[in-house]
Amino acid sequence: MVFAGCESSGKSTLINNLLEKNEVPRKTLALEFSFCRRSRGSCLPKIVVHLWELGGGMKLSDLLDVIITKDSVKKLCIVIVLDLSKPTQLWAHLIHFISSLESNINIALEEIRSQSNHPDCGLISTFPVPLTIIGSKYDTFLNFKLEYRDLIARSLRFVAHFHGAALFVIIRDYLNCLAFDTSFPVIPPTVEGGPLHILPGQDSFDSIGPPPSDSYLKQTNEGTPFQLWEKAFTRRFPQVC
Repeated sequence: MVFAGCESSGKSTLINNLLEKNEVPRKTLALEFSFCRRSRGSCLPKIVVHLWELGGGMKLSDLLDVIITKDSVKKLCIVIVLDLSKPTQLWAHLIHFISSLESNINIALEEIRSQSNHPDCGLISTFPVPLTIIGSKYDTFLNFKLEYRDLIARSLRFVAHFHGAALFVIIRDYLNCLAFDTSFPVIPPTVEGGPLHILPGQDSFDSIGPPPSDSYLKQTNEGTPFQLWEKAFTRRFPQVC
């Protein structure tokens, strides 16, 4: 399981939760490794999960090449953690890690997972390994204007659904289930009116709706839906890398 994303966004805290550690995390300098074990019963060997954390944000993302190999990719899970309190960095980090990781993973993969029968399957580009997107610092996010919160939430929903990813703001027990390959209870998604909680395939483009249609976007008569969402987000929140 690989954790990447914005600097100081809570990646180490999530890993400490998996490790059942109650301590203040220290700053991650580069690519750090840890592991955790869980018992499956008295007569069965324990499950061992390798945990990798990338520090430094986008600057050190090339280090991820070390752990994405033909041997590891079939059991790989990606967790991208985003700082909701810094929307001027959010889109750049999200798209950078999705693009660079997907490229490296596709090189290592022998076969790409088949897409589901979801009504949007012809419009999405499913990420080749399980992908989870987490928005952190929700308390600060709640202080933003309603229109800003709506744009951030629907933009994240679009990117997550486009890539067949899970999207959470309050994570609950999903990472434990993902790490140790146990079933996660399927509950109705929370897509608005509270912290986002959406499993892969639970959202839809119809539910997300189109990006804001201001005068800038009305002048744009070309571009994919992904490009339109990117323009809408980065026009409101110019990215600072």
